[in-house]
Amino acid sequence: MSEAMFRRNGIWYMWVRNPRTGETTKRSTGFRDKEAARSRARQIEREVADPQGATARAYTLGEALEAFIEKTEERRDAKGGKPLSADTVAFYKKKAGVILALRPESFRLSEVDSAFVDGYISERRRGGTSDHTIAKELGVLRSALKLARTQKRFFAQVEDVFPSSQEFGATYQPRDRALAFEDIAKLLATNAPERLAVIAFALATGAETSALARAKLGDVASDFSSVVVHGSKNINRRDRVVPIVTLECAWLLDFAIRHTNGEGERLFKHLSNLRRDLQQACDRADIPRVSPHDLRRTFAKWLRARGVESSHIGAALGHADGRMVERVYGRMTRAGDLAQALNAQLGNAGRYVDGNGGRTGTERHSRHEPDDQQTSVNLKKPVPRDRIELPTRGFSIPCSTN
Repeated sequence: MSEAMFRRNGIWYMWVRNPRTGETTKRSTGFRDKEAARSRARQIEREVADPQGATARAYTLGEALEAFIEKTEERRDAKGGKPLSADTVAFYKKKAGVILALRPESFRLSEVDSAFVDGYISERRRGGTSDHTIAKELGVLRSALKLARTQKRFFAQVEDVFPSSQEFGATYQPRDRALAFEDIAKLLATNAPERLAVIAFALATGAETSALARAKLGDVASDFSSVVVHGSKNINRRDRVVPIVTLECAWLLDFAIRHTNGEGERLFKHLSNLRRDLQQACDRADIPRVSPHDLRRTFAKWLRARGVESSHIGAALGHADGRMVERVYGRMTRAGDLAQALNAQLGNAGRYVDGNGGRTGTERHSRHEPDDQQTSVNLKKPVPRDRIELPTRGFSIPCSTN
């Protein structure tokens, strides 16, 4: 190396040969100190021998996450195919921002390894962050690394970077909270019905929070047979028609329309406080708290318990298929739910047997579950307008707001 280096005007230069072309060129090390110049000369030789590797070694965590966000924005603006929604892009940006808040943008991507991920998980846990949230953040990091690998800027196996995160992510279990009929009766009997109207609408249609903000009076069919739901996450399935096929959903929809407090075409306002309003209503009704997403899960479980196919429930929820219903929304964790679904599929309306003692269909009418053969609504008749009265004991809600 010393023979290939020479000094001019106090700066050390070097001759470097490109092994691919055989060409020899003069390069400045930029240093006056000989040892510093030697170190820089060795780095220049590596860069000349492996230009792609040199670029990859200089690629930073911030650049990788920025490239991933740019790709998601391209998919958001794409025409055709499976474009991403603005909400999904905003979600990715938020999680990428969390990662960069804990790790400098200048961190070399080549230094991201399993120790990096383990340290990140530990730091987030010490800060009180749930494993579910950490898993979402690592999902964004994983996607950024995969993109960088396809661009020849990250050479490690992506799965080798996440050994502990796979085990850690597997511990997450989706929520299973769904409202019982008795809970809904108590919930809607609390005060401020104009604030409960949006809750009833979500239970009746399975609408997500973003769809509730877009709900209009004109979306509801005049005979209450269906509702147009305007979601946002799945753009290709954003606008969907949800049939109202059970008495529970019809009565809840009637309650929502009676007490709606929207302005103009909008059905609802106060949506910025929806979670708080729902939790306060649960506290007043003396029932365990639920989230807005639990209302959507309740809608799916009602249909699943009546034997409706998962793919059909998924379509009502705005999903591409029934996989999310099978895994999350319609999971049957109670023996009674499974028994009701099996009997509905087999047509055993008169010989209903549940998982808690084998009641028959006749005995069931004295309890709180409505009869399957009485729950299909005549779609050509509007819901009775004098009062809302479910076929369950104690579930009677006067139409007056007093």
